[in-house]
Amino acid sequence: MLTHRNDNTLLQHFCTGALVSSRDVLTSQHCMLNKDEERIRVLIGSSDWRLARVYKILWWFGYESWARLFRVPILHSVNDIAVIRLSRNVSDDIRPGILTTPSNTDLVNLDVWLAGWGKKENGQNPIIMDVVQVQVISKAECENRVGTLRGQQVTFEDNMFCTATNPFALVHQGDSGGPVIYNNMIVGITKGTCPFPDVYIHPEKINVHFGIANYISFIMSIIREIP
Repeated sequence: MLTHRNDNTLLQHFCTGALVSSRDVLTSQHCMLNKDEERIRVLIGSSDWRLARVYKILWWFGYESWARLFRVPILHSVNDIAVIRLSRNVSDDIRPGILTTPSNTDLVNLDVWLAGWGKKENGQNPIIMDVVQVQVISKAECENRVGTLRGQQVTFEDNMFCTATNPFALVHQGDSGGPVIYNNMIVGITKGTCPFPDVYIHPEKINVHFGIANYISFIMSIIREIP
């Protein structure tokens, strides 16, 4: 759970993340933009935020900054993914998530779990982390559903995949950066919903995620090569 300490020292939730090493958290880059890093606190170690341990951060790296630094070609126009370095290692009893790298097409029709701390229908963030099971839909179905709602043709790049279910289950503000889980392993990171991001309840909207397979080199480089 990513939070920001306000002037009254209260922690305000703004995004979700996934612990991927003893000191690194995977999340969405847009969560970190224009944030005062000194005020950010990451809550880790419990699905109940009241019982979680609080960690400060040292820095964060977005994919495109890493790619330019290491002269890696940027193949997609949107790469909303980042790694946060914690100020200290988490306790030994906290186990990082396991990353796995199936292609986005291999995920189609699989049931996956989304986890996050996003707002509920009443506008409040949950005390206990929400999880919901959804199904990965094909790129063609995703583009068709969004295109029908928008009234124009839509194309999704192959670094993204979409999920949906019936009755519908949609991520909301604060769920961005949360993990997509299959067989207890992380296969993606949540970006948000599409279309109409400001419309929370709509049965035809879909959830959009970035596949881990497209960013595993970036993630492992941060974990293993940057002290």
